[in-house]
Amino acid sequence: MAESLPWEDSYFDVVVCVDVLEHVKDPSRAIAEIARVLKPGGMFCFDTINRTARSRLIMIWLLENLLRQIPQGIHDWRKFITPQELTHWSYQAGLGNLQISGFNLFGSTVTEHIAAYRHYQRTGNFQARFDQDTRVMYIGTAIKAGA
Repeated sequence: MAESLPWEDSYFDVVVCVDVLEHVKDPSRAIAEIARVLKPGGMFCFDTINRTARSRLIMIWLLENLLRQIPQGIHDWRKFITPQELTHWSYQAGLGNLQISGFNLFGSTVTEHIAAYRHYQRTGNFQARFDQDTRVMYIGTAIKAGA
């Protein structure tokens, strides 16, 4: 579905794509479709999971298999997307002014990981922060050219 959106060209001012790109069959085609349905000057907002050993450890081994905090088998590490891939596909689709930040739910050190999980156990919520650490998840925006 994401690779063939049912809207006409230049239809939206903003497209928000949260927790989607790492699940589609062809993320480069999905980004091209997002660019197609954006108006010139429109904004693409996204988050996704980076393809690193750390993301595999946290998102699959820890959260899916060990702690069972998310459905087991929902992620395929091979479908995780590096920031370089997303940047390349975005520019290829006519999206520019790309801004990417780390979307950090778990901290950057073992101590922070444990504290984040304890907080989650107590409250049911993650404490998200934005930083430069894109090793697990990242978030960003891009603008369609032609404004």
